[in-house]
Amino acid sequence: MSHVFGISNIFESTPNVGFTTAVLANSVLHRMTVLGTKNDFPPNLGVTMACVPSEETTKIDHKYALITIASTHQPNPTVVFEAEASSNENLTWRNKFPTYNSANLDSEGVLQVAGQPYLFVSQSYPVIALLRDNAEHLNTDILQQPLIDGE
Repeated sequence: MSHVFGISNIFESTPNVGFTTAVLANSVLHRMTVLGTKNDFPPNLGVTMACVPSEETTKIDHKYALITIASTHQPNPTVVFEAEASSNENLTWRNKFPTYNSANLDSEGVLQVAGQPYLFVSQSYPVIALLRDNAEHLNTDILQQPLIDGE
């Protein structure tokens, strides 16, 4: 992955898998183009990629990101993935809440209260922004709630 996404080029030594994963954790893939394929094998070959949805389907319902036809060479670029227009919402999310992702949403900026059916969240937590933006619909203003330790 470090070679595919160009991470190896920005560090003096080749990073290990753990470091590569950490660097790519908050990356956004907008488009992936396969520059060409060559399949010297007699059967068709299906290629899967963890970062690209598998949208090509065989007649026995196996799904792949890309299928190469048997004994062929395809020198032309093929777009395998392109982000939808809704990715603008993802970019807005990343700009507003850069420290939050699916792996830490239940722990980052969250204070669990042992034995209680509630928890405390930081004022920078994404749900607080939602409550703040919808105060008129909720008939309450989250900004009027007291902060604990400035959060």
